[in-house]
Amino acid sequence: TVGDKMGTANSYTNIGIVFYYLKEYKKALEYHKKALTINEKMGDKKKLADTQSNIGIAYSEMSQFKKALRFLNSSIELKTEIGDKIGLTHCYRETGLINLRQKLYNEALDHFQKGLAISEEIGTKTGIGYFYNRIGELHYLQNHPEKALEKLNDALRINKQTGAKADLQDSYR
Repeated sequence: TVGDKMGTANSYTNIGIVFYYLKEYKKALEYHKKALTINEKMGDKKKLADTQSNIGIAYSEMSQFKKALRFLNSSIELKTEIGDKIGLTHCYRETGLINLRQKLYNEALDHFQKGLAISEEIGTKTGIGYFYNRIGELHYLQNHPEKALEKLNDALRINKQTGAKADLQDSYR
């Protein structure tokens, strides 16, 4: 039945997430791909987009950036179509981080700015603080210290308000 298939897909996803946190990325991919197959057949665009994102993140951890971006960009398309703005911020964070790791600073900045714009639109202060930190970091790496300080101070202000300790720590680094 439909419920059985959805339950199976959810179980595969959850197992994949556990393997991801255990840093067993190949096993995580194995289970996320099983979930993907079911989600494609079921036609649930939200679950499909989330699964594509999970696969992209696992590939990123394995430094398989081309595959990671392919899945994350597919997820972005679906999340845009269904209006999953929180999910979009997660995808833009991940694609920006991949670009940052590859020293593709302009592309990273574009993705972080898109994530920031959505975070501001929906009012997620932790997201705003996170993206300010990343944008500040990029400005620093591109030798624009004044812009870096502006964004990092914005991040510090927001992160103090929200108490986001990890992001606050980034603001002081």
